Amino acid sequence: MASELVFGLQAREELDEAGLIMARAYENYDYVTLYFPDMEKSRKGLQIFMRCVLKANYGKADLLAVHRDGKLVARATLEAPNFKKPSAFQYIIHGFWRVYLNTKWSEINGFIAMDENASKPCHDFQKLGPDIWYLSMLEVDPSAQGQGVGSQFLTYIEEYVRERGGKQLALFTNSRENLAFYSKRGYEVFHECEIEHNGRKIGSWSMKKNGEVKEPQKIRNLNQALDKLRGEIDTVAPHDCMSLNFEIFEQVQVEKLLNNRSVIILDTALRGKFFNFPHNRI
Repeated sequence: MASELVFGLQAREELDEAGLIMARAYENYDYVTLYFPDMEKSRKGLQIFMRCVLKANYGKADLLAVHRDGKLVARATLEAPNFKKPSAFQYIIHGFWRVYLNTKWSEINGFIAMDENASKPCHDFQKLGPDIWYLSMLEVDPSAQGQGVGSQFLTYIEEYVRERGGKQLALFTNSRENLAFYSKRGYEVFHECEIEHNGRKIGSWSMKKNGEVKEPQKIRNLNQALDKLRGEIDTVAPHDCMSLNFEIFEQVQVEKLLNNRSVIILDTALRGKFFNFPHNRI
């Protein structure tokens, strides 16, 4: 049986490990290798770069993490509508100068300039409304890829955004595989371009998704109804049946089962589905 994934905020003490996951995830990613073609020589500089990015953004962006069996297996960076990017000084105090000691200046400067241009469509789109979030990074450790971690993490991220009033989520990707991944999950391309460097070209797709998904709200409404129903059941005798009217549903029928251990709720909005829950007095 697969171990359960645990989602939450990134802990400060995990930033170094998170940076290593980022570096490992990007080692063979065209967006990075376009400017760092010799990964054997650039690996240490890339690791330092990723750790500096995380440390400079800690407390500014929403850094999220996924754990399995206590081990960090994925992480992401979310920028809220009011996000303010770190200053150059903040990068310096977190050791960004060390990046230049371990990579070619032309490579790192070229990569930074390219990244700013590639992310510009998403940043411009984010300015169109106060409820647009930007998913600037999402990485799954190579050892955990292909196991559904990314899909579950994206679902968690979308709900995280909705719970904080977000209505749209923007991101960009540079691989057709990722393009298909996000398209399958309801994201639409709103800007497309090519990035060229040293005779190599890669695609860049900026994507967005409307975060106003009705199903999670329906589930929340149902949970609220169940909480109210539990209070009503406390006053009902074991042999009784009753019908209750809620604003959310036209009618909810409650029946005590003969085994006196569970309650089945049938509602007109989700007819045919059963929700069983324990109750102390049943």
